Amino acid sequence: CHLDFTEFDANRGSLIKECMAKGVERFIVPGISLAQSQQLIEFKAKYPQVHIAAGLHPYFLDEHKDA
Repeated sequence: CHLDFTEFDANRGSLIKECMAKGVERFIVPGISLAQSQQLIEFKAKYPQVHIAAGLHPYFLDEHKDA
C-alpha cells in the first residue's frame, strides 16, 4: 500500500495503529520512482513496521529517464 502518499498525511499514524490492532503486522510500501524510492528509506525509519520495495511504477514510465 502507498502509505507514504499525501492522501494519508492527516491520519497515517492512526491508520497504521488501527490496522495493527486488527491484526496487520507488516506493511509493504512500493516505490514508484527513483526519487520516491529513496525517500522511502526515511519513511521506514519513522514507521518500523513498514517494509519498502524500491521500484518504478509502470503508470509513471514516461517520467523515468535512462540516466
